[in-house]
Amino acid sequence: MFWGLAGRNKEAGLRSIMDIKDITMWDDDIPCEVTAKGKEISPTLAKVGTVESDRPFHVNEIEGSTWKVEASLADAKDGTRAAPVIVRDGDKGRLIPCV
Repeated sequence: MFWGLAGRNKEAGLRSIMDIKDITMWDDDIPCEVTAKGKEISPTLAKVGTVESDRPFHVNEIEGSTWKVEASLADAKDGTRAAPVIVRDGDKGRLIPCV
């Protein structure tokens, strides 16, 4: 998502956009179960059931920040990862859809 050509941005792109110094967004083959909200927003996603993500959003890394999950369309079992997900920067109105 924020990697750019040949990985030139890496984590720095996401960190710059979110103003969170240690935020990351990567893993391999993380299964995320489609949530009720995901089924409501995307009937097509509802048919999938499980999304396997190589770049899930690290929900646990926004704890203590102004960022909150606006809508998680699919979650990992332990709740620390989500893909796809929409996050919001508190009352600033900044939204980031992470697919």
